[in-house]
Amino acid sequence: MSKKFLPLAAAALFLSSLSAQAEGLYLGVSVGDSNFQQPGNTFHGLNLTGHLGYRIASFLDIEARLASSTGDTTNNYEYQLLYMGSAFAKLNWQPMASKHFELYGMIGGSYLQLRTGPTGATTDDGDVSLSYGFGIALFGSETDSLNLEWVRYGDDTLNDVDYTLDNLNIGYVHHF
Repeated sequence: MSKKFLPLAAAALFLSSLSAQAEGLYLGVSVGDSNFQQPGNTFHGLNLTGHLGYRIASFLDIEARLASSTGDTTNNYEYQLLYMGSAFAKLNWQPMASKHFELYGMIGGSYLQLRTGPTGATTDDGDVSLSYGFGIALFGSETDSLNLEWVRYGDDTLNDVDYTLDNLNIGYVHHF
């Protein structure tokens, strides 16, 4: 799994060197539970997600994400999120003009590359789905936050089987 994130780490290092010129830009990483459900089966995996975003206004960000997760086997059926790419519009709200936390909601789309199927006969399939979620960012300083969020990355049909893919994540975000 580490080879998949080498390009993400290289991009983070490159972008961090541009911090003086990158006002509005932010980078983050989150880990959490990837919950994939199909009728009769629920799978869990540990996910790792990288975030790259830009704050257009105090209430609006655009954000791209790249993720992968470990796999799980239930009832002789396997699941793994090989990779996922997402793009979101993120609406931010700071209650009472607080600089210590903000609530946010996201809406966008995701491309999912999943490995699913009976043990020993899995297939790799891609799907595009509407994605949405919400979270809270707790700021320890003006530039660093700890985020807790829930995101539904997929709610569709794959190989004639309905599925949902939800993530519950905790992460760190640095604003330049």
